[in-house]
Amino acid sequence: MSGAEQTTGQNSRGMWWATTGDINAFFGLMLDNVAGLLLMTALLAGFGLPAEFTVTHMVPGTALGVMLGDIAFFSSLYEWAASRTGMM
Repeated sequence: MSGAEQTTGQNSRGMWWATTGDINAFFGLMLDNVAGLLLMTALLAGFGLPAEFTVTHMVPGTALGVMLGDIAFFSSLYEWAASRTGMM
């Protein structure tokens, strides 16, 4: 992919929305979120909240919320980019 194709987000196959940097950022953000969940579990257990409750209710709820938010953000951004570039 040439430099111009990387900046506009397009190539000969249409809209290209995942590059090497995006995949790298995904894993960086995923590891950051896992570390935050582990810290939350440890701190709440230290204040007396049972770890079983945290792991069975709060961690899945947080993961579901992040996933739904990411899907909503991706779909709205994809539509915006498609309309801006005339692909829609």
